[in-house]
Amino acid sequence: MERSWQVLKLGGHIATLADFAITDRGDRHGHAVFFADATVALPQAMRDFSNGNLQIVIDSIHLLEQSRAALERVASGHACGKVIVRSGR
Repeated sequence: MERSWQVLKLGGHIATLADFAITDRGDRHGHAVFFADATVALPQAMRDFSNGNLQIVIDSIHLLEQSRAALERVASGHACGKVIVRSGR
């Protein structure tokens, strides 16, 4: 999270599932979301992503069978972006 704050532009927003105590930092805004809340915002997030207004950084993608490796990547503290686990190819 700390690295995210460092690269967030003024007036930017961070939405997190990990830090429910997140608060704004000056002109940068933090929002805690629950999965149910996130589903309501998903259509707008997809529009923002499609229009180039939202950047999603992906560190790595793992198949479901590689879940352990994905968790180890996150636990190492060296992941830079989202670590994704998916089923199938």
